[in-house]
Amino acid sequence: MAGAVKAVDALLDARRRGTPVPAPAIADADEAYAVQAQVAAALGWFDGMPRHWKSGAPSRGAVQTHAALPPAGVWSSPAADARTALSTVLAGLAVPRLTAALRAPARAASVTVM
Repeated sequence: MAGAVKAVDALLDARRRGTPVPAPAIADADEAYAVQAQVAAALGWFDGMPRHWKSGAPSRGAVQTHAALPPAGVWSSPAADARTALSTVLAGLAVPRLTAALRAPARAASVTVM
């Protein structure tokens, strides 16, 4: 658990300074969840149970992990924050093109060698 204490200290220091730190060494998922809980408690992220979560895994066959998200970092809509205006516009342009490409019949690729 010494690694967990170092990880908590490093992550809290990074949050307070606003600077990134190298990923701390964590032994396993149980230790990672313990570190997350300690950081959340130290920063006062949750009043009771967390309301927002993210889940994921490196592949479809891998075990998913779950992490509570601090409320200050969760937006109700991408349009609600000016920092996402460009990505919202780009997504609006990309989605119709992607949808059209997915609906188009498959075409054989040709390669010309010079």
